[in-house]
Amino acid sequence: MGMSLNLQMSARAYYQPTLVYDFTREFLGRDTSGPLSAGEHRKVAKAVKGLKVEVDGENYTRKFNVLGLTTEPLGDLRFVESYTPLNLNFPAILIGTAISPKYIPMELCRIAPGQSYPLTNRKQADRFHMYACDPPLHRKNNICMTVRDNKYNINSLVRVTEQMTTIDARVLPPPAITYYSSVEGLKDFIPVNGQWTLTDKNFVNAGTVNRWGIANFSRRNIYGIGYFCGKVVQMCRKMGMVFNPIPMFQRSYPPVDIAKILKDIKAEYHHLDLLFVILPDDKEVYAIIKRVCETDIGVITQCFRHRNVEEVTNDYLEHVALKINVKVGGRNTFLSAAHNRTLRYVSEVFTIIMGADVTHPIPGDRSSPSIAAVVASMDWPELTRYRAMFSAQSNGMEIIQDERLIREQLLSFYQTHGKPERIIYYRDGVGDSQFRRLLDSELGLIRKACESLAENYRPNVTFIVMIKRHNTRLFPSLDHDSSGNVLPGTVVDTQICNPTDFNFFLCSHAGIKGTSRPAHYYLLHDENGFTADGLERLTYDLCYICVRGTRSISIVAPVYYADLAAYRARCYIEGDRAERQVADELIELPAIHEDLRNVMFYC
Repeated sequence: MGMSLNLQMSARAYYQPTLVYDFTREFLGRDTSGPLSAGEHRKVAKAVKGLKVEVDGENYTRKFNVLGLTTEPLGDLRFVESYTPLNLNFPAILIGTAISPKYIPMELCRIAPGQSYPLTNRKQADRFHMYACDPPLHRKNNICMTVRDNKYNINSLVRVTEQMTTIDARVLPPPAITYYSSVEGLKDFIPVNGQWTLTDKNFVNAGTVNRWGIANFSRRNIYGIGYFCGKVVQMCRKMGMVFNPIPMFQRSYPPVDIAKILKDIKAEYHHLDLLFVILPDDKEVYAIIKRVCETDIGVITQCFRHRNVEEVTNDYLEHVALKINVKVGGRNTFLSAAHNRTLRYVSEVFTIIMGADVTHPIPGDRSSPSIAAVVASMDWPELTRYRAMFSAQSNGMEIIQDERLIREQLLSFYQTHGKPERIIYYRDGVGDSQFRRLLDSELGLIRKACESLAENYRPNVTFIVMIKRHNTRLFPSLDHDSSGNVLPGTVVDTQICNPTDFNFFLCSHAGIKGTSRPAHYYLLHDENGFTADGLERLTYDLCYICVRGTRSISIVAPVYYADLAAYRARCYIEGDRAERQVADELIELPAIHEDLRNVMFYC
């Protein structure tokens, strides 16, 4: 296609240039002169650490980087006698260096403009996305208008057409999906526009829950909670699960000493299959619950926000039932071709599909580790159960370092089926400048892990990288979905793709809000003889097996699961810090409890 201009509209949240004192009160959601609790101090310190602040002098303005907050309130610190702080109970801003710290009252520090703001809660994220999500036609018009306004063609040496490039694309057919029907048994159907309903459909393998209980940490009405949990159980039973309708216990607890409460529950009720947890408003409680239950005591949990308890809908109940079934070892659905052993490149021989991702702490956090996660399919040939492993590594390290993440997945598969003859490895989270280093390092990890199982064991490996953070958007010229986006299954593998490597754009999901972003897949290494059509179809099919919903997703399910697993590992670190009430202490990543290692607890 030749040289082209890629122009995209983007949005970002920024800090308001306000006083740190006012930011703190708004951040905590309270207007009081009282002291900060230990939890509030920890939250504010994390929020302001690394920020640039401005302090005005008589004839100048100076900028400082915030190191954190003082542990003592202003009333216990020394200042010049001519200054009286607004709030003696608030801590001071810590600047300078760790060796030579200096203190400045919050009301004298103004947040410098132009600093990106991390969205810290769901309400903020929802408001931002509502603002930033442009429908396809609106985004397309804005881009074309920007090109005209920039007047690129004034310079005679550069000519830029004011029309978007028209490219060739095709739409892949959706795969057949199998559910269980109480009348017809296993039944296949074809999704429409990337989605389907659960009407007259049961799980293909329903899980069992005999011993379960309800722990309420939200200070809400326990009778309303009991009714809600009964509706959840009713939906699970409707979908085919064997679920005892009577809980073993139903209690309310204050949201303090949560780890001890959970351990006491486990000690009193052995072999607990499932614990329903009603969360308080404090989001740190979720992290503590997941860490304790999944690493210390080995109990599957399903957490609920109180707003979902109070405003229950049928769609929400179905969504929860899908998650509960896989958490207790069931399977919701599978690809019909996989079950019938007609899925090309997978059904012929023992094949394991892996998804891998590395996530990093928020910008400015230099104390937390990066988290590497690898998930792998364990139920050949259906490819529905994915076992998760994760590991902590150096802050900012993008390449997976721990061979154990690969070896233990292969070993688990080997114990069930035998040694896999094919490995299909989907990797997320790297830019094209890192491809060579990534391939050399992680393909080497795979080879080393295989050799540790058996001498001269060398299965065929296909290595694919998935990129989601790019600026390419596809706009339909003819057919489109209900949101105005390109149809699910739209694939582009010419013209705008890298001409020297096999790569393709795939929009695998139906648009819900805003303009759909296609995933960009690169085939870096292939020993399984994939054709272009074969890899594109398998990749698209793997977007239909996500256990958390009834629609195709925007990336292959193994990569999505790896991202969920990495997020859960991050919860363990945050939960440990919240429990110990420390902000920056280096904490070792705990291991998953042995009772949960082979189920999809992270969904």
